[in-house]
Amino acid sequence: PESTPAASSVTEPKTDTSAVSGKKYTNDMFEYEYDANIGGMRITKYIGETLDVVIPSTLDGKPVKAVGEYAFNNGEDETASQITSVAIPDSVTSLGDGAFRGCENLSSVVIGDGVTKIGYAAFSGCLNLSEITLGKNVSAIHDEAITGWNELTAITVDENNKTYCSKDGVLYNKKMTELILCPSRKSGSF
Repeated sequence: PESTPAASSVTEPKTDTSAVSGKKYTNDMFEYEYDANIGGMRITKYIGETLDVVIPSTLDGKPVKAVGEYAFNNGEDETASQITSVAIPDSVTSLGDGAFRGCENLSSVVIGDGVTKIGYAAFSGCLNLSEITLGKNVSAIHDEAITGWNELTAITVDENNKTYCSKDGVLYNKKMTELILCPSRKSGSF
């Protein structure tokens, strides 16, 4: 399945900056910084107003490589905690600890093929998360990245993922010898 619908067609917000490692930048949707260690931009805070968020694949001509720790859970901005969907492009390789923690209205997440790691509590407390799609390169999901998903009905995994798979919306290891996560809204034998 397509892992990031419309992410490639998103026009990045424009700013007049040149990337300097560690320097903070701001546009109308994000605060971000260039990190030479990852070779691209890290989103550090969501400040936009849209509830259906499509993270751009580039900012200031540099690839967006990470959603930083607690970027959408900053405790200051009501809009960040009210987002309803997020599409993460293939350029992003990691989701930091608590990146979307406490986004109670988040119902749908599409994680692009570039993401390899989902950090501690990345989606913890996303009480209304009902659907999540994992890209083909997700190979590490922190045990507590997947807590508090009361409405979860389905997990979909790209068929080319070498670590995980899903069957009937349930997450397993690739060999289907270990059940990783059964959505809370599922019933039956697994």
